[in-house]
Amino acid sequence: MVKDTWEVLSGSSVMEKIHYCGEKLLVWGRDYSRKFKDRIQACKAELRRWKKGRDASSVENYKKVEAWLQEVLIQKEVFWRQRSKQLWLKEGDQNSKYFYAMATSRKRNNSIQRLKNDHGIWIDWENNLPNLMVDYFNNLFTSSSLDVNEVTDTIPRVITEDQNGLLLEPISDDEVRRALFQMNPDKSPGPDGMTP
Repeated sequence: MVKDTWEVLSGSSVMEKIHYCGEKLLVWGRDYSRKFKDRIQACKAELRRWKKGRDASSVENYKKVEAWLQEVLIQKEVFWRQRSKQLWLKEGDQNSKYFYAMATSRKRNNSIQRLKNDHGIWIDWENNLPNLMVDYFNNLFTSSSLDVNEVTDTIPRVITEDQNGLLLEPISDDEVRRALFQMNPDKSPGPDGMTP
C-alpha cells in the first residue's frame, strides 16, 4: 500500500507524499482495526469446520486456519499496544479487559475539552479553542525586555570552547539516523503524522 500510494504522487514533494500516504494508511488502519472481532469469529468457525475431519486435507486446513487465528490475535495485540502508548505488553503483561480499559481511559484523559482564557471564561472547540492555545504559547515564548544576564551570569560554565565547537558543527546524516533508530517505534506521531 505504501509503495503504491508513493508511486501515485511520483512528481510531488516528499511532504505531500507522506501526507497522502498517511491519509491512505489512516483509512486502511480504521478498516483493519475494526475487523478483529469478525476475523477472529471467522477463524473459529473455520476451526470448528475442519476439526471434525480426520483425513489429511482436513488436518492440513485446520493447521492453516489455526496459524491464521494466531496471526490475527498477534495483530490485535500489537494494535492495542500501539494504542495504549505503554510498554506493558513488551514487559510481559497479558492482553486483558483491564488493559483495554486502561488504554481507552488514557485516550479519554489525554483529550482537551475546554480551557479558561485570561478573563476566566471557558473556551471549547466550538468557540475558538485552537486560537486560544496558539495565542497562549505565542505570548509565552515571545521575548520580553527583561535583562536575563543577571540570571545567566550565575550559571557556571561547564562546556569548554572545544566542546562548544563540536556542538556547533553541522548535523550529519549518520547522526540523524542514529537518533531516529534509538527512538521507540510505537511512540506518538510527530508533526508529519508518522511515528518514528
